[in-house]
Amino acid sequence: ADNTIKETQPLKIQAPNEYIPEAQTLRTDLKPLNVVQPEGASFTVTQQGTSSVIEWQKWSFRVGFNQREGMVLYNVHYDGRSLFYRLSLSDMNIPYADPRHPFHKKSAFDLGDVGAGITANNLKLGCDCLGSIHYLNGTISTDKGEPLQMDNVICVHEQDAGI
Repeated sequence: ADNTIKETQPLKIQAPNEYIPEAQTLRTDLKPLNVVQPEGASFTVTQQGTSSVIEWQKWSFRVGFNQREGMVLYNVHYDGRSLFYRLSLSDMNIPYADPRHPFHKKSAFDLGDVGAGITANNLKLGCDCLGSIHYLNGTISTDKGEPLQMDNVICVHEQDAGI
């Protein structure tokens, strides 16, 4: 909150925090939430070459995947009108540093330094996606230039935002 500096102190060891569900203590006071789509999803996914084409309501777009950006959307159309040729997350500026001046300006660029595609997780059922789910795989290259198949790195599902 200010620019004051404390004297150095011995490092206080914190308990490790694991992000896998098996190692977390999750809340137990919530009632079950069931997302049910008895007639299936309203979107369609068709494989065309190395990408998937998704159509939902008046939307149509291709989904690709690469090592640096992860998921990339191509040829985004709404009601037949072209909106975007390519959409991706170019980088993320993560301010991991000390909030004191001038250290607050030090940041890591997670996509450029590591890559969202190479660090993508396998999204298994019940993890992040609800309802009628369609999983998409990604393919990246290893350090030797060989293809590496990454299963279930993108999940397509519908979510009701209340409108």
